[in-house]
Amino acid sequence: MNIGFHYFVTKTLAVRAGFTPREAQLIAYACQYVDDATDHYRMRIRNLPEPTYERMGKEWFDPTCTAHKGINNILYNFRDIRNKVLMPFHFIPGGGQEDEQYLTEADCDQALKLVNRGLDRLKKAPAGHSQRQLALIGLGIALHTYEDTFAHQNFSARNSKSDNGVTNPHIVSNDALQQLPSFIRLQGIFGYCIGHGLLYTYPDRFRTVISYTNGRGNKIYINTTERFIFAAERTYQLLRYYTGKTDEWDSILPSLRKCLRYNRRTKTIWRESFAGQFSGMNYHYSEKTWRNQAIGPDRLGRVSFKGDMKWFWFHQAAWEQRKLFITGGTADM
Repeated sequence: MNIGFHYFVTKTLAVRAGFTPREAQLIAYACQYVDDATDHYRMRIRNLPEPTYERMGKEWFDPTCTAHKGINNILYNFRDIRNKVLMPFHFIPGGGQEDEQYLTEADCDQALKLVNRGLDRLKKAPAGHSQRQLALIGLGIALHTYEDTFAHQNFSARNSKSDNGVTNPHIVSNDALQQLPSFIRLQGIFGYCIGHGLLYTYPDRFRTVISYTNGRGNKIYINTTERFIFAAERTYQLLRYYTGKTDEWDSILPSLRKCLRYNRRTKTIWRESFAGQFSGMNYHYSEKTWRNQAIGPDRLGRVSFKGDMKWFWFHQAAWEQRKLFITGGTADM
């Protein structure tokens, strides 16, 4: 899924489910930032507060990379990246039968446990609690992984032709026939079979219909709009169950369908679309906002803490989710 769902849909649903606009913004920003958090090196930062977990010291911080962009895509071939980035955050294994155990499964128990863990943490950190912000951000990260199960179902983080092979693809997006870029076709020739890479970004786009034959010889049909509407309803119900608000899904759905009629390509167009359908809602996302609020150069040009903890909380919550996955898997939560 892209920012249209992870940020705009998630924030809308959180507000309609009963969270305050401020809390919904924290949840939705964290949800989308999972796709934008590419920092992966230990940083020297002056004037940090007391460390809150093991990847933070008095003058250093080790962020948790949850995304891969540009040159980072080359790192797909390293198992460490797939295990630490793709599996814990984007292609969580559904745990099916042995030969399909790594495939992502929509609405699977593994991802649901992450969301329920986040909601349980919120219950222990009511409004005004010192851990409330961290809990909301952690919930946003868990929701990203959960929402991705709908878009990424039947793909895995493994470099596996049986899991992720694609032949004879037919793609229609925004009512237009699409051709896969030549570099995508070359990736398959050279043995790159990770996630939905051989279908480019089309499984993450709204208003897209895809048919193809997978690596196991099965004919697959994907209607992303219907998948995402189902994902939206399940996300809304999980949040509503927590707040106890009356079910308003039937009144939300028509406006949501209008917003998702096309795969809009810019944040400005997404914002105009959602604000036009959901009056009174404010949307604002920039991938640098939390980072710039947290750290920046001092008068001598040295990277220093600026007083805002949201960026640090994001990396702490992401580390906790990754560690749960790597050390024991979500099945033991």
